[in-house]
Amino acid sequence: MKVLISSLLLIAAGVAGPARAGDPVKDGLRLYKEGKFEKAATAFRKALVGDSENAGLNYNLALALWRSGDADGAETAAEKASALAQGEFDGLRDGILGNLRYDKARALADAEVEPQKEVEQLENAVKAAGTARNHFERSVVELFKRSPAGSAEVQRNLERAIKLEEELKKRLEDAKKKQKEQQQKKPDDKDKKEDPNKQKDEKKDPTQDDKKDDDKKQDPNKQKEQPEPDPKKKKEDEQKDDKKEKKPEDEEKNKPHDPGKPQEVPGEHDPNKQLTPEQRRELLKKLEEFDKNLKKLKAARKAARPKVKKDW
Repeated sequence: MKVLISSLLLIAAGVAGPARAGDPVKDGLRLYKEGKFEKAATAFRKALVGDSENAGLNYNLALALWRSGDADGAETAAEKASALAQGEFDGLRDGILGNLRYDKARALADAEVEPQKEVEQLENAVKAAGTARNHFERSVVELFKRSPAGSAEVQRNLERAIKLEEELKKRLEDAKKKQKEQQQKKPDDKDKKEDPNKQKDEKKDPTQDDKKDDDKKQDPNKQKEQPEPDPKKKKEDEQKDDKKEKKPEDEEKNKPHDPGKPQEVPGEHDPNKQLTPEQRRELLKKLEEFDKNLKKLKAARKAARPKVKKDW
């Protein structure tokens, strides 16, 4: 925020005396105009070594320190300049202090904070903006007494400070309203979370647990009422299953396939083709095995047939 840069700085230089070649005052003014504020402050401090009671040099130092970001140093130098000038620099001092408070208010307003700390942050910002406005108002009054034209820059800064204060007050009002709504909403949410549990407890039928217990007691009785299988009949069924043998067709299907022999495909067998001696022997062997299995099957069925007792 630019205020009192050129005209007030030149006034301070005039108070300090004419600048000489190689003079730190001249170097400080040049560096300040070039925007090298830290170097300008160093030059003004060098000039104050031999003239520490010079109000104009202290004011120039205050301006350079403010521009370089040293708020505390700028405020100290401005207060010293006003004290040395015996009130003559009060308007200039308030101009610098107004800028320092304005910068603080803007920094607080732009800083990101947690939602629960937003109200406190904005309250501090509004306070800083109000202090800046007060300093600018006093500065305008003091400078206008000396030169109406010289107070024009401070008047513009006063307008900016008033506008910022109004904006921050509006933000603060909205933040407080939002915070209040959230505080009112929290108890409601708590009640909503508790209501379903209360409803469940109210709707719960105490007789349901007793009914479940009765069902559990009745289950063993139901199982006892079911008829038990006849052990004699069960034993006969097991004997029949043990004596039962596989069919020859199933045995053939379960035999592993010999990859060395080609499989026959249905429709590809030639009826006019004669069997080789080896194929005949193989066929006779299979027929003999089939006949043996058939006899065993008949004997097993005969043995499994129950004997009929004659009652006559």
